[in-house]
Order: sequence, then C-alpha cells, then structure tokens
Amino acid sequence: MKTATCRDVRELDARAVAEWRIPSLLLMENAGRGLADVFLANATRLNGGATSRRVLICCGKGNNGGDGFVLFRRLELLGVDCRIVAVGTPESYRGDALTNLEIVRAATSQNPEKIFFFDGSPQAFERLEVELAQADWAVDALLGTGAVGALRFPFEGIVDALNRSKKPVYAVDVPSGLNADDGTVASVAVRARLTTTLAVAKPGLLFDAAKPFVGELYVADIGVPVEPFLRRDER
Repeated sequence: MKTATCRDVRELDARAVAEWRIPSLLLMENAGRGLADVFLANATRLNGGATSRRVLICCGKGNNGGDGFVLFRRLELLGVDCRIVAVGTPESYRGDALTNLEIVRAATSQNPEKIFFFDGSPQAFERLEVELAQADWAVDALLGTGAVGALRFPFEGIVDALNRSKKPVYAVDVPSGLNADDGTVASVAVRARLTTTLAVAKPGLLFDAAKPFVGELYVADIGVPVEPFLRRDER
C-alpha cells in the first residue's frame, strides 16, 4: 500500500484546489461518499452480522468533522438512522465544515434531536453516554491528520467514552489521538474496528503498534490525482 506523510497530503489537497481547480467542498463531498461506501460494505460483517440500525457520528470543528457531516447525509439518504454529536457551538464552525453542518441542520429541521452540540459539561458527557448506548456503531470524525500530541479537553474525554462504550467505532481518515505519520499515541486514542483513510494511506496507520487503533484499513478515492504526486516523491 502506497503512503504519503500528513504534510504531503496537506500539500496534495492544496494543489488539488489551487492547480487542478477542484473545489474543496467537492473534495469533502467525495470523502463523505467514499466513507459511506466503505461503511455500508463492511459494517454488518464487522459487527457480528448485526444490522447497523443506528449510527452516532462524533464530529469535530475541522474538515474531519465536515467529512462526518457528509457521511451523516449519505447514510440517512440510504435509510440508516443517524445522530450527530458536534463538538462546540454552531458559531464555532468555519469553512466547508460549516457549509455541511448548515446542510445537515436544514435537512433535519423537523428532527432537531438528531444533532447534539457538545459543550463539554457533565450533562453533555451524560448525553453522550446515552447516545452511545443506543447506537450500533459510533463514528470518530473528531480530529484529522493536523492534530498532533496529547488530546486536550474535551476530546480526551470523548475518546475515552467511545472506547469504554465497547461499540464498534469507524474512524474517519485517522483514529483520533493516533499520530498518522509514526503510529504513536501520546495519551489516548480511538480504538477503531474500521478506518477509511482519504486519498492515500498515511504511514503511521500501517505500523504493527497502530493496528489495535486502526482495525481494518481502507483507502477512499476522493478524486485527487495522487499518482503524479507520489511519482514526484519517488524521483
């Protein structure tokens, strides 16, 4: 499996937008579609044959969370009952993540209980525990490859809750808390049963020490011409 460092992937994304004229919003849409395809193809098998009737998607404020919002919409369109835990307030989101949050909020205006804005309070953690207990799968769309070092509040607590729930977790791009370059964990990391990384695999996901956190690994095509970029690095 070919790999690219997190820094190289960020450059790849930037080139896709600046040089190849691919709108960043389209990249996020492609990511969400790929995430949904992998999940639907593998979730039942990886959960002992149990149908995924309800999915809880935990979304951070960055592009990783934006991918989670697209995944929510894709799964809902295909008949999967989903809920969102969005870390922060609606006003704290920016860019493409905000655009997709607004789409989700408009689509669920008749069912506002589908989105829970997590403020880090004890009551928020209690609500998270309840949502996890009712879910067949949880999705980690909290932090992407740009997050390094030990997890900070409230992410450390959310990751701990995901792990303690014993529910199968699907990680978006990289399990939160895992260094995608070297496979190390500074404090705590999501222990995913399934991970779909975007565009190209990151080297840290392939280390033996990372396997308990990554689970089964797939790569989703997001419409970026990866091969010319990789060939440049091989010269």
